[in-house]
Amino acid sequence: DALAAVTNFMGISLQEALYQDGKDVRESSFHADLLRHMRSRLGQEVEDGPKFGGGPTDIFYRGVVVELKVEDKISDRAKIIEKYLKQPTQYSGAAGARLGILCILDLTEKRLPPANPQNNITLQTPPVHGFPAGNAPYETRIAVVIIDGNLRLPSSYSR
Repeated sequence: DALAAVTNFMGISLQEALYQDGKDVRESSFHADLLRHMRSRLGQEVEDGPKFGGGPTDIFYRGVVVELKVEDKISDRAKIIEKYLKQPTQYSGAAGARLGILCILDLTEKRLPPANPQNNITLQTPPVHGFPAGNAPYETRIAVVIIDGNLRLPSSYSR
């Protein structure tokens, strides 16, 4: 349910170009937008900022932590994921969850049109302390959803 709501928000963001070129978006605004969307789809069980693992999470729904980030420098998907993957892994583990969600708003400059959004959804099995990669009996998986923002007008690519 949580992942469906996040990916639905991703689709709406792209279809309606919510985060257009030149629009300054802070993580708090992105957080408020996604929280509102998730609550409209899933109800008041969507929690804002409970603490797990020694720190405040962004959004929590029925055992699933949704960690939000805004990135304006790195566009390479693998590097963005590497930069942010550990934080939701710790939150999810502390919450006893086997699934967490990392949702990143990519505000880097778009010199080329954005890719098909299916390319921006991945399932990661992050390394955890004490176990070789992929060898923990109860692995934590992190669904990563990257939303393209800082979108140019489609006609601007023809100029």
